[in-house]
Amino acid sequence: MARTLQIAALVFALILVQSMAHASDKLGEKLVEFGFDDGTVNLDQNVFKIWERGRGSVAVVSHKSFSGYRALEIRDRSNDQEFPELQGYFPRRSSGRIYIHFALLVETPEDEFNVAVAGSNGFHLKKDGIALWLSSNKGWLQHTTDSIPTKLFRIKAHVWYVFKIALDIDQGRYDLAVAEGQDSKPFLELRNQLGAANQPGSAVDKVSFIGDNGDDESNASFLVDDVVVSASNSVTTYAPSSARKSLYIDGWYELKKAMTEKWTCPRVFEVSEIGIEGNTRAEVSRSSIAEKIRMAATNWSPFDIEDGFTSQTQSALTAIQSWAVGCRALQAGNAKIAEENFRKAIEQNKDASVFGLSLVHSLASQKKWDEVDQAFADIYPSFRNDPRFDLALAFVAINRQDLAEGAKTLEKFSQKLLSDLRDPLVLPLWQGRTSNEVVAKLKTSNPLRWKENLKQPLIAEQYFYLLIWQQRTTEAQDFAEAIVHELSRAKAKTGYWDMLVGDTFFYLSQPQMALTQYLKAMKDSEMSQTPDLAGRISDAYFTLGNRDQEARFREIERKLRLTGSRSKSR
Repeated sequence: MARTLQIAALVFALILVQSMAHASDKLGEKLVEFGFDDGTVNLDQNVFKIWERGRGSVAVVSHKSFSGYRALEIRDRSNDQEFPELQGYFPRRSSGRIYIHFALLVETPEDEFNVAVAGSNGFHLKKDGIALWLSSNKGWLQHTTDSIPTKLFRIKAHVWYVFKIALDIDQGRYDLAVAEGQDSKPFLELRNQLGAANQPGSAVDKVSFIGDNGDDESNASFLVDDVVVSASNSVTTYAPSSARKSLYIDGWYELKKAMTEKWTCPRVFEVSEIGIEGNTRAEVSRSSIAEKIRMAATNWSPFDIEDGFTSQTQSALTAIQSWAVGCRALQAGNAKIAEENFRKAIEQNKDASVFGLSLVHSLASQKKWDEVDQAFADIYPSFRNDPRFDLALAFVAINRQDLAEGAKTLEKFSQKLLSDLRDPLVLPLWQGRTSNEVVAKLKTSNPLRWKENLKQPLIAEQYFYLLIWQQRTTEAQDFAEAIVHELSRAKAKTGYWDMLVGDTFFYLSQPQMALTQYLKAMKDSEMSQTPDLAGRISDAYFTLGNRDQEARFREIERKLRLTGSRSKSR
C-alpha cells in the first residue's frame, strides 16, 4: 500500500474479541484470534489498533455475522481525507510458516478495500513490509504478487467468503484458498504464489483490514469475522455451512446460556455502551486507564481516575465507576445500592445505554414493577430487538407477581381495552413503537392512565418471552397470534407481532413458515423500514438455500441501517 498508516494519530483502540492468545512456537497454538462474540472489551494496543477517523467507522455489529452473532463492520467514506482500519498484531515471525484464516463479506464490491499481512516496515513493497496483499478493483478481488496485481474472481455482494492462507516466510511465497461461506470446498486454490514484494525471509507481525489505500475515493463497506493467525494448519479449518447462523435467534439463546437466575449486570458488547466514544475514546486510548476500563466493563472492577482528562472524559469515567460499583452491589445481592449507583451513572452520562438496562435489573430485583415498566420504556429505543432486552423481559416475567393477571390480558380483552387499541396514542405501544416521544405524548394526554396503558403491552411482551425462555414455543406462538387477531379486530397494523410469530417458527425450525410471517410483517409500511425485519428475512432465505433473495434482503437491511445512522447524526 502506498499510504503509510503507522503515522496516523489513534482515535481509539477499543473492540470486542472472543479470545486473544499470544502463543509460543509450539505447533497448533494460535498466535492471535478475533471472534467478536464474547462480552470482553479489550483496549490493549499491543494486540490491535483501530483507526476510526473522518466519516468512516469500525464497529462490532449484531445484525449479521459469519459465525456466532457478532462481526466487525468497516465503513470507509470518500473525500474525508481519513480512513477506517483494523490492525491486529501477533508475535513477530521471521521464519517458518504461519496460517491465516478469516471470513469476509463485502457490501459494496465496486469500492476499494485492502487486506494485508506485513512486518515492521509497514505497508510498503519492500523487505519486512507487505508479504501478502489482497485488494478489490472495480468489483474484482485481486492479489499482488511480485508487485503485480492480478484478478482472482468477481466479488458477490453480501456473500461470506472464507479465506485460508499458508505463508512460507523463508521462501516468501504463499498458498491461497477461498470458499463461499456455505461451502466446505474452496472454489479457488492457488499454490506457491510469490509474495507481494517477493522478499524471501521478510518478517511479519501484523494483519490489516482497511478501505482504500490512499486515494480517498472509496465508500467501501465490508465485514470481517473469525480472524485467526496460527502456527498450525490444523487450527484454521473451513467452517461447515451450519456455521452461518440466524443471528437474532442464535444470539438470544447464546445469551440465555450465559445468564443465571440471579440478577446481574448485562454483558457489555461495545465500549460505546458504557459511554466511551467520540473524543473520549482518543483520550482513553492514549492513557494507562484503558486497561482499567476493560476490567470495569468485564468484571466490574473499581478503579481510580487519573488527573489530566477533559471534563467530558472525566464525566464518562466517573459514570463508569458508579456503574461498576452498582454492578458489584447487584452481584452481592444489594439491589438498592445498585439502583442508587446506576441512577448516578445515568445522570452522569445519559448516552451509555447499558446503564439503563442495568437499572432495570436492579429495579426488578427489588420488585419495583411500575418503575421497571417505566425504565423499560426509557431504554426501548436503544435496545429494541437486542437479545439482552428480550432476556430482561423474560426475567421480569418470571419474577413479577402481577404477571399471572397480566398474562390473561387476551382472555379479558374488554371493550375498554379494545377502545384503547383504537386510541392513536396507545396503539403504537402494541405495535412495538415504544419511543420516548410516544411515551411523553401518552403521559401528557392521559396523566391518570398512562402507566396502565404502558404496562399492558410490556407485560404482553414479557409473557411472550417468558414462554420462549421456558421453551413453550407453541404457546408463545398462540399468544402472539392472539394479539395479531385483536389488533386486526381494531383494524390496526399487526406487523410487529407478525414478526414475533415468525420468530416462533424459527425457534421451531420451520424457516418457510417464519419467512411467510416475516413477509406479512413487511407489508406494514413502518415495519418495512425496519432493518431487523429485513435481516430476519435474509436469514430465512439463507436457511432455505435461496442465495439471491438472501443477498437482496441483506442489501435492503444494509441500506436501512445506513439511512438510520445518517438520520441519527443530523
